[in-house]
Amino acid sequence: MAVLISIKRHWYVHLFIFFSYLAYGNGVSYEPSQLSSDQAFVIGKLMRSQFKNREAQRYLKYSADNGHSYAAYLYAMELLINHKDDRSMYKSREYLLKAANGDNRDAMKHLYQEANWLTDNERNIWGKRYYNTLIMFGKWNPGKVFYELSEFHADDDEELSRYYLVKSIALSYPRALMKQADSYMKGYGSFYLPGERETVIRKLYFSAAKLDYIPAIKKYIQLLEKNGQFNLAFEWRQRALNLGDITSLASLAFIYSGNFNQNYSFVEVNNAKAKAYLQLYIDNVGNEKFIALTEKVEGLYAHILDRLPQEQLTYSSLIESELEKNIEFYNYDLYWDI
Repeated sequence: MAVLISIKRHWYVHLFIFFSYLAYGNGVSYEPSQLSSDQAFVIGKLMRSQFKNREAQRYLKYSADNGHSYAAYLYAMELLINHKDDRSMYKSREYLLKAANGDNRDAMKHLYQEANWLTDNERNIWGKRYYNTLIMFGKWNPGKVFYELSEFHADDDEELSRYYLVKSIALSYPRALMKQADSYMKGYGSFYLPGERETVIRKLYFSAAKLDYIPAIKKYIQLLEKNGQFNLAFEWRQRALNLGDITSLASLAFIYSGNFNQNYSFVEVNNAKAKAYLQLYIDNVGNEKFIALTEKVEGLYAHILDRLPQEQLTYSSLIESELEKNIEFYNYDLYWDI
């Protein structure tokens, strides 16, 4: 399972890099209309994850209008989350229905769970369609399907919901592992030996982190730091960066520049590497979120740039180029896995 997840993730990375080059390579900016709906979706999804939401919506809308149900769902959620006016609300409903009618499960799930603007009968119909589509998907990704079935039955059959969650955990589906760990963190479950709860929680987060699941890696880093294991936490921070976690560019840049938690003072200052990470962060992050962090990044970047000798600047550019060639940086959220 872990190998399949890794192969899939690397395939997506190369796909993103290719389509991003197609749209922006050689300084040429392609309009969405010059791309296929698949290409526009990939670029729009990536832009959204880099906080370039306004530009992302252009690509997602074009892709959705040309029959891409995943783009329709993501565009609908963008309208719903980032725009509160009536026009955007009605447009989001239009694109949710477009996505659901295109067999997008996430849209179906939203319609039956959240769409109080539909009749009870309409919501029930979407619930049945979601369930049937989910069952059909089971042969391709049973771990994910068991997890979604657990959520589907959470309100009406707690025992059945638990059964499906256990099945998903047995298949090492990372969100299921995280959900179980989160539950134990909140005090649920019975443990009788001293430290047993903490040990089980740590193992669950570690199991999900080993699958290169970025939310689990971040949680595992927090646990390692809480236990004073900063050397190991530093290794996992580097792993998160290599997986494309955009916030790790900032945190590792601060660590390498010596401007982070003193517990990381064992890391040798490397301003060339710090400058490369800061440059990549600035190049990839839009200005619609993480404003305070971006301001700190830009301030540190200017400080390092003024003091870095030419030889180190050249070395820094090589680091930057190598990372840019092999990694597409993004911020993971629940909409990334649609």
